Amino acid sequence: FGKCHHLNCNCSCLFSYSLRFPKAGDQRRKWEVALKRQGFAANDDTMLCSKHFKPEHFDRTGQTVRIRLGVVPSIFAFPAHLLKLCLSLSLL
Repeated sequence: FGKCHHLNCNCSCLFSYSLRFPKAGDQRRKWEVALKRQGFAANDDTMLCSKHFKPEHFDRTGQTVRIRLGVVPSIFAFPAHLLKLCLSLSLL
């Protein structure tokens, strides 16, 4: 079980599991931007836990649960200063 790279995540949920960042540059960059960590660059070992994704982001039709193609993590508990920035950008 890898460490989640979101700033405020402690991965204490018994029902979460680790997902590696995508290897593809464009999709990997979208995940990096979603974390809102200035200067952050993922590598092949960088992980996020499953609790940062919506239930519909997963394909549960086979024996193995997989993340759907093109999905970007969207559930985060950001620090207050980042929430203010996100709110002000959304009002533009």
